[in-house]
Amino acid sequence: RVGHWNFFDTQGRIIREETYPDIEDDTTQFVAYDDFGQIEIIGQYENRKRKGIWSFFEDGKKTHEEVYSHSGSMLLRTRYRLDGTTVSQSSFSEGEMHGQQFAYYSDGTPRSIENYENGVKMGTALYFNDDQSLEKEVHYNHGRETTIYPAELGITLKNGLRHGFNTIINPQTGRILEEGH
Repeated sequence: RVGHWNFFDTQGRIIREETYPDIEDDTTQFVAYDDFGQIEIIGQYENRKRKGIWSFFEDGKKTHEEVYSHSGSMLLRTRYRLDGTTVSQSSFSEGEMHGQQFAYYSDGTPRSIENYENGVKMGTALYFNDDQSLEKEVHYNHGRETTIYPAELGITLKNGLRHGFNTIINPQTGRILEEGH
């Protein structure tokens, strides 16, 4: 929190006012606390822009971490489970997801690998079962699915979107992965 803040009760009446220090122009360590005094955010500013590693917490546990360049652009975001294991890791460029995004099972093995260009899904996305066998492979071109499905699956695409009623089944397990219109 920066500047003047008002805190309200459930009827909308101000119950408390707080003034927090402004961010200095030079390099400044930034720490924000929750209502219970636990660290909520910790990071560093340089010339009023985020720089380096910023960590975010909820109930004393790290929920995610962001890495910023010297110019203040986010480069990487990592999300964590309550037990500290990594949920996902995403690369950024110019404020948009760019490059590979990884999602993980709780044991650390890959759940999915997706590719982005300027915030839009591009190329091949791979999705894995928890035993690490390939669940499905999906192809994207400028955010539109371009996967060619075997005819026996009965899946049709119109303008890169699935058309009609579709059921996608994992051929190895027989489990229904997706179903709908």
